[in-house]
Amino acid sequence: YFAGLAHAKSENEKLRRELRDARAIANANLANARQAEGLKKLLQFEGGATYPKDYRAVNTTVISYPSSSFAQVVTIAAGSHSGIRVNTPVVTADGLIGRVANVGPRTSSVTLLTDPDNNVPARDVSRGVSGLIRHGQGSTLVFDRVAKEQVVKKGDIVVTQGTVDRHFPSVYPYGIAIGRVLSVGRSDIATFLTVTVTPFASFDSLDAVAALVSTKKR
Repeated sequence: YFAGLAHAKSENEKLRRELRDARAIANANLANARQAEGLKKLLQFEGGATYPKDYRAVNTTVISYPSSSFAQVVTIAAGSHSGIRVNTPVVTADGLIGRVANVGPRTSSVTLLTDPDNNVPARDVSRGVSGLIRHGQGSTLVFDRVAKEQVVKKGDIVVTQGTVDRHFPSVYPYGIAIGRVLSVGRSDIATFLTVTVTPFASFDSLDAVAALVSTKKR
């Protein structure tokens, strides 16, 4: 009886190990498939009409995520050896996620759009209205500094503004997708509209990304 019980326990432990190994392999395969799909979308974006000219894409992956809700920084597996510099824009196939803040030889830190200290000159391409994209509540962004006399509608598309004055070049090329207007609010006592934007990029599941390196001579 005791010998049979010991054998059964041994078999159970073996089955548990095999199940853990199988789950680990399945998770790894799922992660690899997801990464491959992300890289495929990036290649499609690079060949698309909205890809900014005078930029080359360094396709890479996110290797570390924010340590807290207050630290909106991720690390990517590419750095100065790939031509990446401070302020290099970083995107997914869906849209802008932020800019490079620190660069090492093979890795870089990227400050996300959701960081409170980050802001991006932006434009509502549906109406020709300019403003600044800042972090908002939860997973949203705010299209700020838009005078209340301007017209902005729910569903409008917001993209990067690009360089307006060549003496003050923007770190972001024109036309990188940022998000879609979710709501527009007005107040008699406020100078600006309250415009909430849903970002196209999913900041909760960043994986394959591209750093957009300028090919213009400095």
